[in-house]
Amino acid sequence: MKYLKSIALMLIIFLISNIIITLLSYFDILNEKGIDFLKIIFFTLSILISGIYFGNKLKNKILIESTKYSLLIISIFLIVTIILPNLDICFKTIISYLLIIMITILGSFLGFKIKKS
Repeated sequence: MKYLKSIALMLIIFLISNIIITLLSYFDILNEKGIDFLKIIFFTLSILISGIYFGNKLKNKILIESTKYSLLIISIFLIVTIILPNLDICFKTIISYLLIIMITILGSFLGFKIKKS
C-alpha cells in the first residue's frame, strides 16, 4: 500500500505533464528539441517528487526501501516496453533505468531528510 500512493502520484504528475506537452506541441509553441527537453524534465520531476513523497513516509532502511521502490517503477516501465511492439530495449533504455534508480533513491533521501527537520 505504501508503494501504491507514490506510484499513483508519479503517474498523475506524468499524465498532467504529458497533457501540457501535447498542448504545447499542438499549438506549435515549442520546437522538437524544446519538447524533448520538457519531456525529460517532467519525467525526472515526476520520479523525484514521488521519491520525495515515498521517502517522507519511511521510518528506517531508506536505501533498501527506495531501491525496492525504484525497481518496482522500472519493472512497470519494462512491462510496458515489452508489451508495446514498437519499443525495444537498447543502451539508451538501460541508461534511463539506471537514472530512474538514482533519482528515486535521491528523492527518497530528500524526503526522509525533510521529514526529520
